[in-house]
Amino acid sequence: MLLPAAFGSTGLLYWTGTRNCSGHWPLWGGLFDWTGEPEPDYKAAGELGEIFKKWGNQFINYSVEASIALIYDYEQTMLNNNYSFTPKNLAVKITSDIVNYFSHSGIGVDLISPQQAGTIALNKYKCIILPAAKSIGNTELSKNLKKYVENGGKIIITPLCNYMSDNGVFSNKGFSKDYEELMGGFVQTIRMIKPNGDDGETMQKVIISTHDTLNISEGFCEIANKNFAGKVLAKFSCNDSALNNKVALSEYSTGKGNTYKLFFWPEHGCGELFKIIIDNSNPFFYGLLPQSIIAVPRTDNSMFLCNTYFKSYKIILKRDCTDRLSNKKIKMGEYNVLPYETIWLE
Repeated sequence: MLLPAAFGSTGLLYWTGTRNCSGHWPLWGGLFDWTGEPEPDYKAAGELGEIFKKWGNQFINYSVEASIALIYDYEQTMLNNNYSFTPKNLAVKITSDIVNYFSHSGIGVDLISPQQAGTIALNKYKCIILPAAKSIGNTELSKNLKKYVENGGKIIITPLCNYMSDNGVFSNKGFSKDYEELMGGFVQTIRMIKPNGDDGETMQKVIISTHDTLNISEGFCEIANKNFAGKVLAKFSCNDSALNNKVALSEYSTGKGNTYKLFFWPEHGCGELFKIIIDNSNPFFYGLLPQSIIAVPRTDNSMFLCNTYFKSYKIILKRDCTDRLSNKKIKMGEYNVLPYETIWLE
C-alpha cells in the first residue's frame, strides 16, 4: 500500500459499510468485520497511519520527480482499441511498456493529455514522448512542442502517431504530417512486416549506427517520404524490398533541441533505443531493476523501491544509503530486496 504513496498519493481511503448478517454479501472487506472485531488489515492500517503521521508533510511537499512526459490520454487508448491495425494490437500496450521501462530505470514519468501539453510550460521535462497516439494533432500542441524543442528539449515520436481525427477518420494529408517541421519530414506510407520474414525463418532487423542490431516486432513499419531530412541513426535490414535500407530511426534538429522519429516497434520494447537518446542513469542503482521492483524518484532527492512480488531480488546500489522508513543503513553494493518490501532511500 506504500506504492500509491510513492507515485504521489497523499492518503489512503478505507471503506466500511453495514449489511444484514444473513444477506448475500458473505465477506467484509474493511478494517472491522460485521461483529465489530478487527479484520487482518487492521494492524497494517495502523502501521500505515504511523508512516503518514511521520512523513505526511514530506509526501505532500515533495512530489514525484518526473523528468519524462508522455502525451497520451483515454481517447488515444479508445482509438487504439477500436481501430487496431494488427491482430496483436501493439499500440494498446506500448504506453504501459514505456512507463514500465522508466519505472525500472528510476526515472519519473508524467502522463499529460494533448490539450494540457498544448498550454502548459514543458521545459521542466528532459524528454517528451508521443507513444502511438493516433489522433495527437492540434495546432496549439504542435506550436508548444516546437517551442519546447527550439529551447533545447528532446522529443521522441513513435510509430502510429497523428494518423486520424478524434472520430476515427484517417488523415488525408499524410501520416504524422502535423509534425513535419519537427521531424524533417513525414510518413509516406506504412508496411505490415512479419518478424521472421516471408520465408518464416529470416529475422527482420534494424541496424543502428553503432553497429548494434534490433529485431523488428510484428506490426506496421513506417516509410518516410522521399525528401525526409532527418539524420539517419538506424536503417532497416530485411528481405522486404519496400523497407530494406530505409530509415528506421532518425534525428532532426530544430533550434537548440532534437526530435527523434521511430519508424518501427523493437521486438523487446523501446528500451535499447531510449538508451541512445536519454540518459537513464540514476544516483541510487545500476542498470534496470527486475520486473517486479518499481523505482520512483522524489523531488527531495530520495527514491522509493517497491518489490511487488513474493520473491526476493538482488540489486546493485551505487552508494551507501539510509532507508527512511526503518532508519536502516544500507551499504553500497549488492542488496537483497525482500518479498513485498518497500524501502525509501536517501
